[in-house]
Amino acid sequence: MSSSKQASAETLSRILLIQNMIGQLPDEQNISNFVCAGLRDLPGIDEVWYKKKEPSDVDETKIRHDLHQFPVSIDQAHYYGDYIIRVSDSKQFTLYSSYIHNLSFMVAVILDNRRQAELLSSEKLQLEAAVKERTTDLLQSNQKLLDEITERELIEQALTESKDLLDSAINNAPIGMVLVTPNGAFYRVNQALCEITGYSEAELLKMSFNDITHPDDHQIGVDAVRRLLSGLSHKEQIEKRYIHKNGVPIDVFINTTILRKNTGTPLYFFTQIQDITLSKEAEQKLKDSEKRLSDQLAELNYLYRSTPVGICLVSSDLRFIRINQAMADINGKPISEHLNRTIREVIPEVASQVEPIYQQVINTGQPIENFELHGGTQDDLHLERDWLACYYPVLSNDGTLLGVGTTVQDVTERKRTAEIMIQTEKMMSVGGLAAGMAHEINNPLSVILQSAQNITRFLSPELPKNQELAQQLGVDLQQMNAYLEARHVFSFIEGMQEAAKRASKIVKDMLLFSRRSESRKASTNLSELIEQTLDLAAADYDLKKRYDFKNFKILREYDSELQPVFCTQTEIQQVFLNLLRNSAQAIGSQDERTEDPTVTVRTINEGNMARLEVEDNGPGMEEQVRKRVFEPFFTTKDVGSGTGLGLSVSYFIITNNHKGQIAVESMPGKGAKFIIHLPFT
Repeated sequence: MSSSKQASAETLSRILLIQNMIGQLPDEQNISNFVCAGLRDLPGIDEVWYKKKEPSDVDETKIRHDLHQFPVSIDQAHYYGDYIIRVSDSKQFTLYSSYIHNLSFMVAVILDNRRQAELLSSEKLQLEAAVKERTTDLLQSNQKLLDEITERELIEQALTESKDLLDSAINNAPIGMVLVTPNGAFYRVNQALCEITGYSEAELLKMSFNDITHPDDHQIGVDAVRRLLSGLSHKEQIEKRYIHKNGVPIDVFINTTILRKNTGTPLYFFTQIQDITLSKEAEQKLKDSEKRLSDQLAELNYLYRSTPVGICLVSSDLRFIRINQAMADINGKPISEHLNRTIREVIPEVASQVEPIYQQVINTGQPIENFELHGGTQDDLHLERDWLACYYPVLSNDGTLLGVGTTVQDVTERKRTAEIMIQTEKMMSVGGLAAGMAHEINNPLSVILQSAQNITRFLSPELPKNQELAQQLGVDLQQMNAYLEARHVFSFIEGMQEAAKRASKIVKDMLLFSRRSESRKASTNLSELIEQTLDLAAADYDLKKRYDFKNFKILREYDSELQPVFCTQTEIQQVFLNLLRNSAQAIGSQDERTEDPTVTVRTINEGNMARLEVEDNGPGMEEQVRKRVFEPFFTTKDVGSGTGLGLSVSYFIITNNHKGQIAVESMPGKGAKFIIHLPFT
C-alpha cells in the first residue's frame, strides 16, 4: 500500500474515533472543542474553528463576512456544517474531506436530537405547571365566589343597619341636614332644619333653597353649586342668610358636598346647616370690643413710646419687664440691654439708691411719689442731672402684684429755670436797690477819697506852701512826717484810700444792674475776642491769691464754622475775664495738685446759638455752692479776697444785656464748667 493510502487509513481511523466519542460528550461546547482539536491533527489541515450558523447564513456574502473574523482566505476556507477549516494541503485534504462532511453532519444531528429532547422535556414541565396553576386558580375562584356571597350577605345586613343608623343620626342631629336634588328642591329634611327655619317637614319638602334664602345672598349659593357641579371643588363651606318663617333674617353656616352615581351623574347635594345667629352677634360684639381695646392699646403704646417721661415696669425680683425709649435714654442703654436684667446689672451706679425704694413698694403695696434723684448720666458722669421719680404697685384684677411701675421725669431744666428765675428776681431786687444805694454811697466815698488825698498832700514836705505854713507856725515838717510814719498814720491813710476805691468799684458794679450799658453792639468773632482776653489774663498775677496765669495750660477748642455773634465786645470780654479769673483762683486755692493747672476754652455752634465753655480742673463745687454761685455778694473766698459780684455781674450781662443763658456744671473734685449761650443776632 502506498504511503498516501496509508495516510488516508490513519486519517480515517482518527475521524471514526472522533465520531465514536462525540456521543459521549455532555454538551455542545465540549463537542465543538473536541472536534476542533481532533481535526487540527489531520494532515493537510492548518486550523479549525467552530461557528454556529443560522439558517440564513448560506450566501457567499455572509460567508465572506464571517471569514473576516478568522485569519483565513476564501480559497483556503472550507465550510463543513458549523466548522470552518483552513486547509494547508488541498491534495491531502481532498482524500478524506467527505468523511469530515459526514462527521460534521453527525455532530449536527446529535446536537439537534439533544435540543429536541431538551425542548420536549421543557414543554412537558411547562404543561404540568400550567395544569397545576389552572387547578389552583379554579379552587381559588370557587373560594372567592363563596366569600363574595358571604360578604354580600354581610354588606346587605350592614347596609340595612347603616341606613337605620343614618336615618336616626340625621333625624336626631342637632344641626340641620338635608338632601337636595340637582334642581334645588328639598328631597329630605330633618327636624333640626325645621326648627331653624320655622317650617314643618311637609312645608319644606314643597320648597327649595331659594325659597328660604335672603334675596341679597342668592348668588352666594348659586356660585357654590356651580363649583361643585363643575368639579372645581368637592366641598363648599359658605355663610349666608335664611329668612325665618316669621320674616326675621337668620345667619347660617352651610357645609355642602355632592353625591354622584357611579357614572358621575349628580344625584343629591348633602347639606349641613348650623344656625350661627347668636354666635355672629357675639362675634360682632367681640370684634367691636377688640377694636376698642386695640385702639386703646395703640393709644397707650403710642403714649408709652412717645412720651418724654421715662416709664418702666420692674418685676418683684427687680428685673426690667418693660421699658420705653425715654427711660432707656435716661439710663444710657438701649431697651434690649434692659429686658429681663436686674437693676443692679443695668444701672449699678444707682442700684443701692433705688433698690430699697422698690422693695418698700413691693412690701407695703403703697406708692412713693415725687422722689428726687440727682447724679451724672450714663454717658457723662460729670454732667449732673435732676430727676423726679414716682414708684407705684401694678396689680392684676385679682389684686396680685405684677410688678412696680416707675415714671421718671428729667427736671434738670425745670430746676435750672427755677434757679434762673430766683436768680433773676434777686438780680432785679439788687438792681432796684443799686440805683438808690449808688448815689447815697458815692457822696461820702467822694468826701473820704478827697479828704485822704488832701491830708497826704498837706503833709508832703515837697509842696512849698506846706513848708511856708509850717515855718510860720514853728513846726518842723520833716519831724512831723517822721512821727506820722513811725505811728503808721500814712499806712492808715493808704488803707482808707484803698477801701474807698474798693467801695467805689462795688458801687460801679452795682450800677450795672440798674441801667443798660451804653456800649454799642457789633458783629464779633468770639474766637478772636477770647484770644484778646487770654492776652489780658496772661498779665494777671496775684501773690495773695497764689496763682500766676502764665503758668496755666490753656487748651483751645474753637469751632471753625462758628459764625460771628452780635454783642457788646467789652461786656463779653469782661464776662470771659471774670470766668478765667474765677477758674485761676479756684485752682490756686488747692494746696496740692496732681495735675497741671488747666483751663479749656471751647466754642460750639448749636443751631441759632453760640455756645461758649470755660472748664477747669480745679476743686469743683458742692451742690449748695453751685446753686448760689450767681447770687450778688455770695463768695466762698476769704474776707477781703473778693466782692461776690463778679459772677453776678457776668450773669446780668449775659441774661439781661444779651438775652442769653449762663449756667455752671460742677462736682467736688471734678472741676467746674461754665456754659454760656449767646444768640447770633
